[in-house]
Amino acid sequence: MPDETAVLSRLDKIITLLAASVAADKPQLERIRRLSSAGLAPLEIAQALGTTANTVRVALVGLRKSGRVRRGRKPKRTPGGTVANSTEPMREQGVEP
Repeated sequence: MPDETAVLSRLDKIITLLAASVAADKPQLERIRRLSSAGLAPLEIAQALGTTANTVRVALVGLRKSGRVRRGRKPKRTPGGTVANSTEPMREQGVEP
């Protein structure tokens, strides 16, 4: 049975591959916007797209200034692993945000 480190490493690779496939036919700026909206950090986005974290940060600043993306926390996840759009679904399940 693989140890926890090996499992986490494989999951990181899977996440990177999935992130890279998001809007693969779109321009880099749009891919950055979508991945950021999905809750990935600039370093994670950079690794997925094969660029630098600084490039991603600069792109995000430009997107924020244009109003195309908001700065914020990562999306909240419910106990089932789904993203909650608000805190209400979490409270219904007995989880305090």
